[in-house]
Amino acid sequence: MKLDPMVHPLFFQVLEQHHIPLPLAVADRVRDLMADTPLMMTCMLVGTEFNPEEFPGGLVRRWDAPTEELLTGTTLWREEDYPLCVREGRLDGKRVAEACWSEEGISQEGEFSGITCYRAGIIAAFADALLRFGYVFHVNPGEGAETMVVGLSGYRRPSDHDMIWLGASHAKTQYARQLERTHKNAVATMDILKEVGLLHSAVDDSGYYEHRDWDAARRRIGAELAFAGLVAPMFSGLVKQAAGTDGEVTVIQDHAGTAFDRVQDMGMSPGEAVEALGELVREHEAPATEGGGADAGQR
Repeated sequence: MKLDPMVHPLFFQVLEQHHIPLPLAVADRVRDLMADTPLMMTCMLVGTEFNPEEFPGGLVRRWDAPTEELLTGTTLWREEDYPLCVREGRLDGKRVAEACWSEEGISQEGEFSGITCYRAGIIAAFADALLRFGYVFHVNPGEGAETMVVGLSGYRRPSDHDMIWLGASHAKTQYARQLERTHKNAVATMDILKEVGLLHSAVDDSGYYEHRDWDAARRRIGAELAFAGLVAPMFSGLVKQAAGTDGEVTVIQDHAGTAFDRVQDMGMSPGEAVEALGELVREHEAPATEGGGADAGQR
């Protein structure tokens, strides 16, 4: 699927809600995108996966050089016409979508959770709308796993030969019904991307991508499934306690039960998985433990 433009549209929506018009050139470029909710969701998903800091600095500077050129002396908009920041999320449990014109206008009271974009980010999004485009394809490694959404994007240049494409993807496989086959499918996808020159680096928390030893990977995945199975009921209890006696809690997915089902699917007993978890904890006692998962990711 081609995404043109490829831009995170969330903050454009906040501007529109506050009757702050987009620059005419930007509004024209994003008109169809803003009317297509599935397309907006795809853009947001691909944009969330991508983190320029994960790539060599020199490469990123070359990649977004057209943006710098556009932002230098552009007359398409005036920065002062746009708020200091926009944010969308929840403040003390209530949904908020704010456009703030000064530091004093940003509510400091209460607990905010959500996304904040400052003026520089808003202006950069305008440049994305005009110059950035890309392609995305979806790979389903197996039932129960996250879909691998692989997106590549670049900025328009005078010549196609000068194009630089960057992107990233992430998928969790540990709850897949046929876990071994599914995880190997995800790794095979990364192998294909590497063969055709599209893969810069990859990380697999189970270690399988690096060593191709399924027995070792199986033990690591079993340990993390045991952790999920042991911790999920505790968080479930905390959620129910927070909801109170009058609150209603709906279980969308039982990760505790699913985790131990997947452990048994791999031919491990719950005891073996807990034992593997203990070994993993001891390995990471110093430095501090870092959480993970049976994830496969690539850049």
